[in-house]
Amino acid sequence: MRSIMLSDLLMYSSYFAPRGRMRMYVLGQQLGERYLSPMDRLIGIVGDSGAGKSSLVKGLFPGLELTNDDDGVNIRPLPLLKNIDREFFSCHTYHMDARFELAFTQLHVLADAVTKALAHGKRVIVEHFDLLAPSLGTNADVLIGVGGEVVVVRPTVFGPAPQDLAAIVRKTLRYRKMAHTAEKKKTALVAARLH
Repeated sequence: MRSIMLSDLLMYSSYFAPRGRMRMYVLGQQLGERYLSPMDRLIGIVGDSGAGKSSLVKGLFPGLELTNDDDGVNIRPLPLLKNIDREFFSCHTYHMDARFELAFTQLHVLADAVTKALAHGKRVIVEHFDLLAPSLGTNADVLIGVGGEVVVVRPTVFGPAPQDLAAIVRKTLRYRKMAHTAEKKKTALVAARLH
């Protein structure tokens, strides 16, 4: 008899997205503990640039080397594509920022690499998953949307589609950014008064 895990029961969870990198790391760690299973192979992250997707991924998967250009890191060639011709995958977990990689590689090549890695039992975390999903022809095991809120979903055949989740979190991101800007201005004003 198989025991039921909390991650098996997940339908939809929503959290207010915190401001600040360290807070996103902590939230990522908490979400990983609550909702991810070792059997989850394809993790899709959606949301606009600057929403905190990469920070959340760092919290979800400590030590994972991210391949996008957020911190001046630009890993070339993409580790997922390094030995794709021999279908050799040296890592257990791969990261890809689909929007960033589309500047270097065609969409069907990225989708093929993800499909092959999954077939070899590897885990792939894809930021901007909504761009890659139509070419993959499958949804993620777990979808995480980052905007003004962080939404964690375990999709079923009925959805949600990555594009739908992305549309939801994109609408709320501007409010989080406005609050962040107001908080920065208030902090600067208080600091100016103290000096």
